[in-house]
Amino acid sequence: MYGLDLHYEVVMTAAGKVELWLSNGARDDLPASVVSDVAAEIEHAGKRQNIDMAINESGDAWVGKGPAVKADGATLHLGFVFRGEPAELSFPVTSLMGEGKDKLVKDTAHPPQ
Repeated sequence: MYGLDLHYEVVMTAAGKVELWLSNGARDDLPASVVSDVAAEIEHAGKRQNIDMAINESGDAWVGKGPAVKADGATLHLGFVFRGEPAELSFPVTSLMGEGKDKLVKDTAHPPQ
């Protein structure tokens, strides 16, 4: 979630395709145009590669094609603007390529203080 009224889903394939899907707080689909200035990059072994993102032909997602990527140790950085506010997100690529929510929570959860 981003705030209380924007839900985003990010998908990435080993071939380097990135998709950003949006919905509201009730999970009703939103057009891709509700966010702007979408930027993505892959970080691996200290190097970053930009992925050009654009709204797909049907207008329901942002998509981009980057280099083929091996998930282990790679991070996807994603940014966009929603209602004038910038959002910056980072995900371990393994959580976007089939290992799912449990892996994402494990890799990004902060231990209790």
